[in-house]
Amino acid sequence: MKFISWNVNGFRASLGKGFPEFFKEQDADFFCVQETKMQEGQASFEPEGYFRYWNYAEKKGYSGTAVFTKHEPISVTYGIGAPEHNTEGRAITLEYDEFYFVCVYTPNAQRELSRIDYRMEWEKALREYLVKLDAAKPVIYCGDLNVAHNEIDLKNPEKNHQSAGFSDAERGAFTALLESGFKDTFRTLYPDEVKYTWWSYLAKSRERNIGWRIDYFVVSERLMPRVKDSLILTDVMGSDHCPVAMELEPDTAEDHFDLCVRRTTDENGKKGFITEYKNNAYIEKTAVVGAEADKEGEMTVYMKNGEKYTFPCWTDTEYSAQFGVNVSADGKYVYAISSIKGLWCYTVDGKLVYKTRYTSAQDVFPRADGTVACVTRSNILLLDASGKATEKVRVSRDVVPQKTSEKLVSASISEKTLIVFDAEKFEVTEKTARV
Repeated sequence: MKFISWNVNGFRASLGKGFPEFFKEQDADFFCVQETKMQEGQASFEPEGYFRYWNYAEKKGYSGTAVFTKHEPISVTYGIGAPEHNTEGRAITLEYDEFYFVCVYTPNAQRELSRIDYRMEWEKALREYLVKLDAAKPVIYCGDLNVAHNEIDLKNPEKNHQSAGFSDAERGAFTALLESGFKDTFRTLYPDEVKYTWWSYLAKSRERNIGWRIDYFVVSERLMPRVKDSLILTDVMGSDHCPVAMELEPDTAEDHFDLCVRRTTDENGKKGFITEYKNNAYIEKTAVVGAEADKEGEMTVYMKNGEKYTFPCWTDTEYSAQFGVNVSADGKYVYAISSIKGLWCYTVDGKLVYKTRYTSAQDVFPRADGTVACVTRSNILLLDASGKATEKVRVSRDVVPQKTSEKLVSASISEKTLIVFDAEKFEVTEKTARV
């Protein structure tokens, strides 16, 4: 899915500055605009195939937001759930089965920070609103957020320190939002890239590229693996801002827990403990110690620091014998494998990241770069952070995967061969005939 956000600095004016042509060319699934500066009926723009939602400020010619989307939402909310912040047309939320989409035009703190107190009240209310949404389902939050978060996000940080949009209070509020479970998509993908989204009309600022990055796509952390790209379209004219864009990969997971567990017994006779957690040398590098499943259908993951996470899991005996478990190198993700049900990736606290359809999955080997090598009955697949197969190595049928240190050793029953597959190099390093 393609998402576009643009502060057009007056929607009526933008219609004569190439906006309709750019809108058609982009063919986005979601296109949201800020600072429309209009009231209902003052402009006509009805692109075919799009649902249209407008939020107008009570004050004429001021603020305002709009969203155009090809996808009809479950519900639409105007504002951020606080009456004192709902008069300026600054927010629209569309609810879908798999996420909330929130378009926002954040209040400017104004010259000499004359409106900073209101801005901080807004930031607190908005953060509470987004966190509440995120507790129900992932959030995509975008718009003109009127803050350059770090020094890399504006041309002259020292000169503009404590100016509106680069005050310590505004930057701190954005940091607090990110620390609440969200990601700045552009900066996550491009940590060192210098690009701006707004330039003053004065002193040929755009021509000289003296700008600020104040327009964003922010997503819930668990959505970040699906973000294919986050773009700043600096070549597009028509406003003092340029558009920003985000591409989101299709969801390959189900938004419910669907986890199966192999029943084992530890040395003390305890049922359900997955012994490979404590016996596998690779797993010892992570913060995860072990896991177990109980008869009530819950999975518990145990951490080295004594913490534990419990979440719903699949315990049907039909599938439980066809199951393996592994953990990412950083200890943040748990991989559950069933040759009948497929492969799931969870965070250790039970949030589903993705689910694949590789129903012949036998085992999985997490790699240092965050990807995984997934062994099926006749292939070894390289899966990216969204669970999509990007490479494939064909191996003999009926492989029985075994882990030794950081390699996969697979024995082919039908062809009587033994292969050693280096998951980090993603290649077969040894192949031996066996009787």
